[in-house]
Amino acid sequence: MDQKSIWITWERQRRSLELAKALQAIIHILLPPDFFQGLLRYPYLSIRTLLIVIKEAPDVVFVQNPSIVLTALLTAFKNLFSYKLVVDRHSNFKFDTIKSKRLKWKFFHYLSRYTIKNAELTIVTNDYLFDIVNKWGGHGFILQDKLPELAIGERIDLGGKKNIVVISTFAEDEPIIELLNVAKKLSEDCFFYITGSYDRYKKKYLLDNLPVNIKPTGFLPEKMYQSLLISADLIVVLTKGEHVLNCGAYEAISLSQPLVLSDTKAIRNYFRKGVVFSKCDSNSIAAAITEGIRNNDFLKKEIVILKDEISNDWREKFNHLKKIVYTFFI
Repeated sequence: MDQKSIWITWERQRRSLELAKALQAIIHILLPPDFFQGLLRYPYLSIRTLLIVIKEAPDVVFVQNPSIVLTALLTAFKNLFSYKLVVDRHSNFKFDTIKSKRLKWKFFHYLSRYTIKNAELTIVTNDYLFDIVNKWGGHGFILQDKLPELAIGERIDLGGKKNIVVISTFAEDEPIIELLNVAKKLSEDCFFYITGSYDRYKKKYLLDNLPVNIKPTGFLPEKMYQSLLISADLIVVLTKGEHVLNCGAYEAISLSQPLVLSDTKAIRNYFRKGVVFSKCDSNSIAAAITEGIRNNDFLKKEIVILKDEISNDWREKFNHLKKIVYTFFI
């Protein structure tokens, strides 16, 4: 592969790391220092981005969206610097704001359509988003996450007879309150670990005075995080979003761990085995976790089969992506 490719992102995300590695693209993860936060981060990161493009002179630039600002920047400069642009968009569409009259969201959706129309390729994770990209004048490609290589964790003793790990980022689309209510209702034999940094959670006060069977872990170093996942009986990854495939689900499958996932069309169509599906209300989540515990041995066998199926499916799609990018673009 003689063409030079780079991957640029303004946040650290496992999907970008795995895809950049598989594509043999040089990855640049740009993060602002503490004194360049808020709106100041955009000019700082934009200048750094353009300096990298000038220095590297790539044939192909892969960009992670989010950020929409980063994606718009690289879209605007692609003709000047003569590179082809591939946007890894996966699910950053904000459909719930599409009719908003706020200037912020009007600007977001203008940039959204602009980047889709002008990028050579926009990668998404399901058929619905693929159809949206093509409808808006772009060129869509479906590629779900690559199962990550997680090999540094070690099995550890956890606090309960049954240990449930909730993979969370405390984002607005996650049913955090409902999960807390479930943990409080179920027997104290079920111990809940909720991962992710909760410092910016808007309802952080809810995490005060929790029962003994609920432990927010905060951000964990990679080895400790993997060890926690390996040692769980069941992993829960939930979203209220309709067209989202959570990164945490891929992590669990990579470790052959059974799952409770949201009952949406996109998730059901892709995660077909080893999973209990749940709506995002407390009663549904409690029932799904109870079923996951009861059928744990069967789900573990199923998830191993699913892991092989997903790996084979991803490899086939990825090889097609490489053919498009490195054969047809250049």
